[in-house]
Order: sequence, then C-alpha cells, then structure tokens
Amino acid sequence: MTLLTWSDNSGNEDGFKLQRSIDNTNFNLINTLGANVTSYSDMGLNDATKYYYRVRSYNSVGSSDFSNTASATTLPTPTPTPTPKVANVTFQEKQKGSELTIDTPAARSAGCAEWHVRCGSNTQARVITS
Repeated sequence: MTLLTWSDNSGNEDGFKLQRSIDNTNFNLINTLGANVTSYSDMGLNDATKYYYRVRSYNSVGSSDFSNTASATTLPTPTPTPTPKVANVTFQEKQKGSELTIDTPAARSAGCAEWHVRCGSNTQARVITS
C-alpha cells in the first residue's frame, strides 16, 4: 500500500483525478475523488516496484494542470524464514549390529517438534522439542 497526500489549493473543485505510472511517461487514471479529498491509499500494488503519481483538480469548467510527479517504491516480498529440514539419522552399533534411528519430526506445532526414536522397527521413545 502507498499512502498519497496532497494540498487542496483550489476552492471550487468538483474533485480530483489521480493518475499512476510505472515508467513516469504513460499515466493511467486510477481514481476520481471528491471535492476536498487530500489523500488516497493505493492498494494491491506489486512488490519492489517504483510507481509515479500525479493529481489534478477538476470542475464543470475543466481541469487544472497536473501536480508535480511524486514517486514511491513498494517493499520487496518478505523472505520467509526457512524451516530447518532434518533427514532421518541412523546410528549403528558395530558390535551388536542393532540400529537406532531418529526420524524426521512426526508432528510440528507452535515451534515444537515431536521426534520418534526407534530401535529396529519398534518405537522406543518419543522426544518433544521446543
């Protein structure tokens, strides 16, 4: 979202016409606003994009010149925090030939993970971490 504000320097406008551009050359009307309105929230914009804006008043006689051009750049898409990925880890005891396996988390919620520790095919323990 970009919040635009301007000064109402006329006393006889019927409203304002607001235009937007992404190249500062080709402008398109994005909204027609009522008299005495001096702000507008531009929503639904692309991330990490520079936009250019201009506004002018109008009434039954015609339109004023456009205002100066103002620009604003939207923020980039936030980078999500990666969830650590853990593969199955297997430990082998060499002398007895048994195997201890710690599986990837069986369940996750609110920052906690539940791990199952198996010896062979039998679950021996359940470990919950936070």
